[in-house]
Amino acid sequence: MGGHLKSFEIVASWGFTGVDLFFVISGFIIAHTTFHKERKFSNAKTFVKHRASRIFLGYWPFLGFAIVLTSLLSPRSSQDFDLLGSVFLTSIDMDGLLLPISWSLSFELYFYAIFTLLFALPARAAK
Repeated sequence: MGGHLKSFEIVASWGFTGVDLFFVISGFIIAHTTFHKERKFSNAKTFVKHRASRIFLGYWPFLGFAIVLTSLLSPRSSQDFDLLGSVFLTSIDMDGLLLPISWSLSFELYFYAIFTLLFALPARAAK
């Protein structure tokens, strides 16, 4: 007990690499699945609607559960969180988020926003 495993330390030191790898894979898949779609506003709107629902419909139930637990178990600490930033994923401040791990979802939404803007442009303007 209390010992160190060198192999665990090596793997743990690369932990945040998983997020980078996720964004690379996500970017590839998004580009691949939208490559042959016509670049127009209605397709961009559909894209962002699907992406936002995919994120928020999975995230909000957990956030709601965290809000209830925090209110019941530690009502004073719930004042320390950016509730709007946590609900709409507009904050990347891990200390201010009710669920600190959701910072990656905020960046995913920023990525989707940029992609949506590019997707709304005609193909010749995006080159």
